Amino acid sequence: MNAIIARQTLAKAMLIAGSLVLGISANAQDNRAANLIVTLEHRSPVTAIQKLSPLLDPRGDIGRIGDKLIINTTASNLIELESALAEFDVPARRLVLSLDPSYGTDGDNDRQSMQALEFDQNEFILTENQITDDAPATESDSNAPTEPVSILRISAEISGSSAMASITTSGIPALSPTYQVSMPLGQWVILEPADQAITLDNSAEASPDGNSTVQAQEPLSETSTSIAIRVDVLP
Repeated sequence: MNAIIARQTLAKAMLIAGSLVLGISANAQDNRAANLIVTLEHRSPVTAIQKLSPLLDPRGDIGRIGDKLIINTTASNLIELESALAEFDVPARRLVLSLDPSYGTDGDNDRQSMQALEFDQNEFILTENQITDDAPATESDSNAPTEPVSILRISAEISGSSAMASITTSGIPALSPTYQVSMPLGQWVILEPADQAITLDNSAEASPDGNSTVQAQEPLSETSTSIAIRVDVLP
């Protein structure tokens, strides 16, 4: 009887020991050094490094030679990075970028839209009467040519149902020189005034009409114009 109990105890001990060895072995496999050389098809290595760096194991590193990425990391982390690359290195999507220099007012005569490619920088040209609330031009002034005085440049990257828009402005006193805006696709987002804008994110609240609005910390001044942007993806 004692011999049977001893054999059962030994079998259990061997089973536990085997499980521990397998666990240690699997962990060692996950943490073993691994490397990969990747030739990107649709994205620049610089952009790819920016995208992958937050996911990189602290023991790893990413470099580049020409259009190739050189990744050194653990085996388990390499699987994660390869999955992220598969989602990232895809053809640029076709977009519709829209600008409303007088968002919230009646009518949409001043709205501009253009087709663009993801990541490409595009320009919207604004004239003086589109960025101020001055009185309308008189009849004698209406025939005079209006010169472009202000520029808003925008590029966008799509991630799921959101867009990350990079924006620079020139000659628009109401706005800051640069913005990074995380925004839902297909919804208008108001750019905060220059004295309040920092970095806008997807904490934007929905306005009564269903559009997404980045709320200002204080009411806009009487001379301010609400300038809004929108990003849509073409099928």
